[in-house]
Amino acid sequence: MCLRDMPWRMPTRQWTALDEQIAEVFPQQRDPLRRLFALGYDAYQQFQNLPYMASIPQFSVLAMSGKLWVNDNNEVVRELPLAIIDEQQVRLLANP
Repeated sequence: MCLRDMPWRMPTRQWTALDEQIAEVFPQQRDPLRRLFALGYDAYQQFQNLPYMASIPQFSVLAMSGKLWVNDNNEVVRELPLAIIDEQQVRLLANP
């Protein structure tokens, strides 16, 4: 089975400490809400980069919710890493 998910949810993520803090503060929070947290976190953190992203086509950011950039229509685009579940282990195949 192949899947796409936010880097925030991948096993090799760099945000483990933040995830643990969120679980401690919001112990009843369901998994889909954690994905929304990552989107909000990225929106707040990357707001300052939007002018650069809009004016420099090659400018992209690797964030909690994926690789982000602004397209020709001034829309923020997100690319997710690709992984495979192999014998109950998540193995990263491609990172954006």
